[in-house]
Amino acid sequence: MHDTPNDSNFISGIYNFCDRWCERCPLTSRCRVFAEERASPVYDDSLEIGEVVQKLTEIFAEAKQMLIDKAEELGIDPFAISDEEFAEIRERERKFVDEDDLSRLGETYWRSAKEILDGFDGEQESLYGGDPLFSEAIATLSWYLFFIPVRVKSGLHALLDEEGFEDKDHRLDPQSYANGTVKTALLAVERSIIAWKHFANIVDVGRLSSIIELLETIRAHLETRFPMARDFVRPGFDEFETVM
Repeated sequence: MHDTPNDSNFISGIYNFCDRWCERCPLTSRCRVFAEERASPVYDDSLEIGEVVQKLTEIFAEAKQMLIDKAEELGIDPFAISDEEFAEIRERERKFVDEDDLSRLGETYWRSAKEILDGFDGEQESLYGGDPLFSEAIATLSWYLFFIPVRVKSGLHALLDEEGFEDKDHRLDPQSYANGTVKTALLAVERSIIAWKHFANIVDVGRLSSIIELLETIRAHLETRFPMARDFVRPGFDEFETVM
């Protein structure tokens, strides 16, 4: 079991708008999720897989009960809608997100990028491994490969209200969850563009220009769809006084 910082040391909500790259984050000591994950018995290497599954089951069950209890405390009936109504809402959400051009662009990106990255076997890694830019580019592109499409979809989903319909106020509110999520996607896109350009300077691989153009298209679409995203102030990361 690891010690965790005092509650007063944590930055509220910092974990909602990061890139999950804890190894490179300067603010892990201020993140409640990082502290709880390190303290959780699920991360004990000595546990067998069956024990890990059992721990996860207990954690999810506890979280579900906490949500139900909180809803009842607020006078909300968590079972107020029928299964049919719930299914309709979920299908409406699915169509809105999955059929959006941004989702399709994100899907195209990760598939195309993965094909290129998978083409670098151990021999090629050894050939270029001495170049720090190559290693950094590979690490960055691999880390954000799935992060980008997932955050794009999360941003789209955050535009929906409880009934599964788009609430345009979420796009226009600089501090909405949707804009915060999309800001993390934009940062990942831009870091990936830089990484691909470094990659192109080192390795002669076809289709790199099309991959970069695809990311630039995704960035342009995000900025058009979420014009306030860059104004979002991420807890901790964009507030200098918060981390002093």
